Amino acid sequence: MEPSASPHRHPLPPSTFGFARLKPAGRRALPWLSLAVGVASAVFMDRSPARAGLIAAITVLGWALLIGLAQVHRLDAARLSSRRAWALRAARFGSIAASGWQIQLSLFFAAPFYWMATPGDLEHLAFLAVLAAAGLATLWDPWFRTILLRPIPALLLQALASFAALNVVLPILGASNRLGLWGAAFGTAVILPLAAVAMAREQRRRVAALAAATGLFIPGLLAVGGTRLIPPAPLRLVQARMGTALAGKEVVDAAEEVCAPAQLVCTTAIGAPRGLHDALFHVWRRDGWVTDRIALVVHGGRAEGFHTWSIKRHLGLAPALWSCSVETASGQLLGERTIRVTSSRSPEPRPEGPRAPASAPPASQGAASASGPDAGRGPAESVGVPSGRGDGT
Repeated sequence: MEPSASPHRHPLPPSTFGFARLKPAGRRALPWLSLAVGVASAVFMDRSPARAGLIAAITVLGWALLIGLAQVHRLDAARLSSRRAWALRAARFGSIAASGWQIQLSLFFAAPFYWMATPGDLEHLAFLAVLAAAGLATLWDPWFRTILLRPIPALLLQALASFAALNVVLPILGASNRLGLWGAAFGTAVILPLAAVAMAREQRRRVAALAAATGLFIPGLLAVGGTRLIPPAPLRLVQARMGTALAGKEVVDAAEEVCAPAQLVCTTAIGAPRGLHDALFHVWRRDGWVTDRIALVVHGGRAEGFHTWSIKRHLGLAPALWSCSVETASGQLLGERTIRVTSSRSPEPRPEGPRAPASAPPASQGAASASGPDAGRGPAESVGVPSGRGDGT
């Protein structure tokens, strides 16, 4: 006679997560409830600078939560007693909830900063699309659980959330925008293979090598010019104007086309969270060629933005399309304004009359240097304070 099954052995399918006793209608409503809660948390989340340190800590802790999730789902509930099986069920549910909450928190805290930072540049669309797809995947519970229970998708999602959040909060905590970008990239590259090895069941060396190569993708992309693909969060361009005259801290004659001006003026207002202190540049270009990079120093915390300006003289006589862009030290673009400079009208012909004998021109006249090959390449100037820092008001 075969022994009867022990009453203390209860197989626990990993897909139940504590919801097996719910009625079918209740189980069907759970994804919609999760969606509503996720959307509400994303909309009403506190994104004040005071929470930057907490977000950074939770983001780093998220790697440990993901490792813990993999470990508890590796245990076999069929070998446990009834009490321990229920404890395992609670641990599985808790690990899913905690890891999912952390990833959502990191993504949803950072996402609005990236949307506000982009000037609508096509180079930013790929990163924003990936960020949006990841956020949407976390809102639908069946998709999110499927991702978290598969090591590779879970690690990639955690890496994206970690990079996106740290890149935003590190500058708020006092790092420069450049240091925050590279710190987030290398931090993610270091933690990813460690977490992959901790979650792997076998072939850990191979897993470590693949994870290390994957982790180095972001720093490698940044090193070859990929910084321009990332919006310069948490900075944003509040306002930018170009003209020929400056009054106080504003352009008084903003225009898209001017005729033979003596100078061009570019004014910008840069928005940044309180606590951020960073160096930016006004980059002047003539027909797409860089002529000057004017250093700016920005302090965050002003709702109207930190005002900066620069003035470009020595424009040359030839018509040209001039632009002034605001860029970070890493080359990330906040925004750009352009103005077309046209040449002045030719003087009317004089009436014919006796011509004076030809003579050599005075030494002070000579050929106009502005019409030579270096036309428009004179130094740009910053008015208000040294080094183009703006007045800070």
